[in-house]
Amino acid sequence: MCGRYTAQYTWRELVELYRLTDDTEAMDLPPRFNMSPGADLPIVRVRDGRREVVRMRWGYRAPWWSRGKPQPISATAERLFESGMSKSAARRSRCMVSMQGFYEPKGEKGKGPRPLFYFHHPDDRVISVAGVWTTWHDGYEVVESFAIVTVPANKTVGEMHHRMPAILDPAMVDAWLDPDFSDADALRAMLRPWDGDPLKCWEVSSAVNKRGAEGPELIEPKAGTSDRRVNVS
Repeated sequence: MCGRYTAQYTWRELVELYRLTDDTEAMDLPPRFNMSPGADLPIVRVRDGRREVVRMRWGYRAPWWSRGKPQPISATAERLFESGMSKSAARRSRCMVSMQGFYEPKGEKGKGPRPLFYFHHPDDRVISVAGVWTTWHDGYEVVESFAIVTVPANKTVGEMHHRMPAILDPAMVDAWLDPDFSDADALRAMLRPWDGDPLKCWEVSSAVNKRGAEGPELIEPKAGTSDRRVNVS
């Protein structure tokens, strides 16, 4: 599920979309076409009454994490409020992961090379994806990290993969970000396969999987594909 994503939004777009606290310091946000696990990436959260953008490590380090152990990049919606890894954060430390689009491979892992597809909103608007964050420290280092929440895939993404990011309707963003709102049933009801405007997708090259790959060419339709704007919904 969504092991990489893109972000071409501006700081002003984030300020307006999420109504950030007025004195939040502007962040340099160059266009990115390969946001990958292990990187420090911008997320939106509310802390101490401030709605802010901060950079966090993509790869969840629970408070009891120890070096060398896995750092999950995603958390399933079905177990978000029950899993020992995420249940505390799901109630008090939720965030928004903003993206323009995301990549998904087609087919099962371990059965040879898989074609890669890029999904995005038909208007290329910012997609707000539910996330959870946490703080880990060992006495020497402090790391804030996040995981993307995933849900069963809708028809569009399901053609390629069985899960997808939990995209939130704009009307749900305020409640998801509010750390004082902890109604698990209401929050869980927000996490469902996207049923808004159909996402669009097309096949891209596997270049995005290369370490350090970056640039708009990563989301260009793969050479030889017949349609640059394939809507599989």
